[in-house]
This record gives sequence, structure tokens and C-alpha cells, in this order.
Amino acid sequence: QVKLEQNYRSTGHILDAANAVVAHNTERTPKRLFTDEGEGEKVRLYQAADERDEGRWIASEIAKLADKGVDYSDIAQGLPCFLTIASMPLASSIATGFGLGFTSYAALKLCTGRWREVGPVMWVVSILFAVNFAVR
Repeated sequence: QVKLEQNYRSTGHILDAANAVVAHNTERTPKRLFTDEGEGEKVRLYQAADERDEGRWIASEIAKLADKGVDYSDIAQGLPCFLTIASMPLASSIATGFGLGFTSYAALKLCTGRWREVGPVMWVVSILFAVNFAVR
């Protein structure tokens, strides 16, 4: 059995949070993600009152990043990655996580007018996932 445990992009605090969430999935093979990227910023939690409150908080956090000079194109790249990582343990399905990530990536590129950056295979996978998800 091969375990892919080293992460080359995320920081230690992110991986500690991911390990804590994924540990609740009793159907997965146990492993411990680690990185050589240092600890990084601490993970912040926000408990929203409802979905509207959550949406307002996310929008305000994105605006704060823009005020700090973070390019919105960087956010557009990171959001699908976040959705992919967050949805895998919640759905207990790697396929659902990847499908959500692919679909959100294509949708964000489409909404930002950069749809030509998305390859044809990514469009096909995104559309097939969206149709499959809608039919379920």
C-alpha cells in the first residue's frame, strides 16, 4: 500500500486542520499529511449564523485580501482548490471533491472572462460532473 503523505504546497497549520477533519472519516486509510513548508498562518474559524452571513463574511475576507494587494486571479486559482479539499472529507468521496473542484475552476474562469485558459478536457469533465450531480 502506498501512502502519499507529503504535501508540497500547503503549510503545517493547514495540514493539521485537514488531518483533524479527515480523521473523522472512518472509511479511509489512516495517514498523516506533512510538509516542509513551515507552519504558516494559523487557521481561523468563523461560525456563521446562516448562509447569508457566511457569504458576507467570505466576501469581506476577499475584499480584505484585495486591499492588501492580492490579485483576484490568485483567489480564482485558490478557491477551486479549497472547494476540492473541503468537499472530499465532507462528502466522503474523492471523486465528488475533484468534480466540484474542476467544475468551480471552469465556472470561475468563465465568469472572469478567461474561459480560453480552460482546456477542452477540463470543460468536458466539468460538464459531465455538473450533469451527473444534477441528475442525482
